[in-house]
Amino acid sequence: MLEAIQDGRGQGGKLLAGGEHGGDDGYFVAPTLFEDVGATADLARREVFGPVASLFRFATLDEALARANDVEYGLSAAIFTSALATAQRFVGVVQAGVIHVNSTTTGAEVYVPFGGIKATGWGPHEQGRAAVEFYTDVATVYLDA
Repeated sequence: MLEAIQDGRGQGGKLLAGGEHGGDDGYFVAPTLFEDVGATADLARREVFGPVASLFRFATLDEALARANDVEYGLSAAIFTSALATAQRFVGVVQAGVIHVNSTTTGAEVYVPFGGIKATGWGPHEQGRAAVEFYTDVATVYLDA
C-alpha cells in the first residue's frame, strides 16, 4: 500500500487525504485518496486491494465508461444514479464481473457468483450454483402410495 501511495505521488497524483502508515501496532495504512492521477499512472491502471483510491471526474458517462474499461482488470464496478437509462447503459457496457447500481462494490451475497473478468478473472466464479451444490445433500426417495 505504501508503494502504491508513493507511486501515486511520484506519477503526478494530488494527495487529498491520508498517505501515511497508520500506526506502530500493526500493518495499517491510513485511508488515502488521490486526485489528478494520470490515465497511464500505475495507480489508475492496477488493482490496489487496500485503502488507497483515486478520484476521477468525467463530463459524460461515455467518457467514464471508456476510462473504466481501459484497464486490464475487471473485478467490480459501481454507479450511483437516479436515471434508469444511465444505470442500464452502465450495466450493459462496463467490463466487470460484479456490477452495482446505487450500492458500494464491497461485499457479496453468498448465493450469487462472485469473480472478475479480464486479468482479474482467474478460475471459476465462486458461489452461485457451486455454493448451492456444496451445501446440498442429494437423496433419492421412492414413495409408493
